[in-house]
Amino acid sequence: MFRRLERASPIGLRHVAPSPALRPYVSSFSVFHADLAEIDEPMRADLPQLRFVLAGQSEMSLAGRPPEPLPPISLVGPTMAAARFRAKGPMLMFSAALLPAGWAAFVREDAMLYRDRQIDATHIFPAAGDVLDAMARLPMVSAMTEALDRLLIGALPGPRTRIDLSSRFTAITDRWLLGAPSPDVGDLLGQLELSARQVERLAGRLYGAPPKLLARKYRALRSASLLRHDPAQWQATAAEAFYDQSHMIREVRHFTGLTPRRLQIDPPIMMRLSLERRNLDILPPLAALT
Repeated sequence: MFRRLERASPIGLRHVAPSPALRPYVSSFSVFHADLAEIDEPMRADLPQLRFVLAGQSEMSLAGRPPEPLPPISLVGPTMAAARFRAKGPMLMFSAALLPAGWAAFVREDAMLYRDRQIDATHIFPAAGDVLDAMARLPMVSAMTEALDRLLIGALPGPRTRIDLSSRFTAITDRWLLGAPSPDVGDLLGQLELSARQVERLAGRLYGAPPKLLARKYRALRSASLLRHDPAQWQATAAEAFYDQSHMIREVRHFTGLTPRRLQIDPPIMMRLSLERRNLDILPPLAALT
């Protein structure tokens, strides 16, 4: 773990593991800094994010809507399309990427209601203001991590309410999303003892989208990651995953905001940083991408 926030470059994104108690619920913590006057860049589709803005002012345009200011403590719901992030720096932000089980444990509302939306998170996490104050007083990665660990562990439901249908559903759905370059919804239905309507309802509640849209999202993000890290494997899997080149270009651009060519030869710095981590923070560690 980093002892302090190091700024070796003007802009950076670093990932930190949460407490072991939070691993089923949180993919990772991350600290983003930008010692720049202005930032205006695309952001890929992502997991829900709990964000603490310690310095700077920022706004996001989600799902093509006009930009909205990012509150100091915000919850950004699951995003199913590329977004636009603008900020006036210097910028410092600490975030937690929530897994589907984390959404169920902490937010406990239908994720579809929050899809491609951002809200002030203090009504969901009443103690979050104290956490923001603690982070601002001691802007060290270790201190920020410990403060957010305490907040989220304290927000976990009691042990009697943690295990329900959603635990089995997310375990099977996560494996399905990893199982092929282009996950087939029929394969998911075959593994779950549920009707198609039940599966669609649970996917919406926990992931923020029906299975078909989830498959498109992870197919495109996997393709974008491979394009950056392993072009040879990308060529092989893209042919299997997409109908043709134009289909691939449309899907990758929809979920990342960039064409495959731009991703490969000249990605904006925030996109490059977000894709440098092979598992993309989209599920628990993605063995298929590491």
